Amino acid sequence: MLNDKLIIKLVNLKLFLIFKHLQTEAEKASIERLRLIKIIFRLFILNYIKKCIFYDKINLGGEKMIEFEYKPVGVCSSKIKLLIEGDTLKDLEVIGGCSGNLQGIKALVKDMKLTDIKDKLKGIKCGFKNTSCPDQIVKAIDKYLEGKNENNTR
Repeated sequence: MLNDKLIIKLVNLKLFLIFKHLQTEAEKASIERLRLIKIIFRLFILNYIKKCIFYDKINLGGEKMIEFEYKPVGVCSSKIKLLIEGDTLKDLEVIGGCSGNLQGIKALVKDMKLTDIKDKLKGIKCGFKNTSCPDQIVKAIDKYLEGKNENNTR
């Protein structure tokens, strides 16, 4: 596994190469275009670092993070993405559904133990439906744990 210093050097090298390319392009551009390129570059850096740390499963210290996707059933949301480190939920993304409610749930369950999340959200219903997005998050966690247990028994 890569160590932290090597990961940081690789990220810095990639960003340096991208910056040099943008700088070459900027020399051909006007001042207005140069400002725009700098703004885009800053946004790119933030997104690139986020991608390296979370979605490529590079974690600077601690256990390896695992991204797990689940297709919910019987609710408005179309996909649930869990980012898990050990037995803790590090990030949650629910595609579709009630945006404000899901942002609130995400803020409340972030950095919680999976078992605590299950205890709090299991069985919640949405209107006349037999399930809800919070209940489907529990089902996603159950599916993840089921797969994890199967892998450990092999």
